[in-house]
Amino acid sequence: MANLTKAEREKREAEKEAKIRAEIEEKLRAEFEEKLKAETQKATTSCEDENKEEKETASNARRIQKSVRIPLDTIVPVVCNTVGGAIYISKKIVGYQVEWDDIGSIEYMELGELASMRNTDRRFFEDNWVVLEDTDEYTSSQLYDFLKVAKYYENALTPEMIDDLLAEDKQTVTRKCSSLSNGMKKAVAVRAKQKLDAGTLDKNLIDVLEEILEMQLTL
Repeated sequence: MANLTKAEREKREAEKEAKIRAEIEEKLRAEFEEKLKAETQKATTSCEDENKEEKETASNARRIQKSVRIPLDTIVPVVCNTVGGAIYISKKIVGYQVEWDDIGSIEYMELGELASMRNTDRRFFEDNWVVLEDTDEYTSSQLYDFLKVAKYYENALTPEMIDDLLAEDKQTVTRKCSSLSNGMKKAVAVRAKQKLDAGTLDKNLIDVLEEILEMQLTL
């Protein structure tokens, strides 16, 4: 280095500075590109989140529009859907109870009391011990939606529907009975036993029903 001329030393210094400058520029460029990439991803994610939020808002709006505000003093026909009847004892009103004599019998209850039933004795809905009928102003579907119990009635059967089911072929009976609630399975089993005793049940269904319903129909 000491033997170099001034011009050579200046040239080397200039090359060194140029190399350092190039490295710095390359580093800055890489950092800028990384930052730009991150901002782009953030913007894309934000856009996706906004679209998702807009979709959820629209979905909620549609659900709110479809829902019906039903007065709690609305009188609802409530049908017993379990063999042997049922008794509901209110946790809301001391001394108030509702008794159904047998499957198919109807009692009338206020919607507010049914809401209390949902909160304190949900098995009436979960096991389909009762089914709701239409009122003059509202359908049973609207009542189920209002009470937030509609999901329990996707495969529920009325007494008439049970008789229709037991008149179906083995494959149909197997498919439909497999998706029933425990309460509904019991109702089907009891009705099947009644029809068997009366000689009106297709004997080809006995094995299928006993297996799916997990109840013995014959001695």
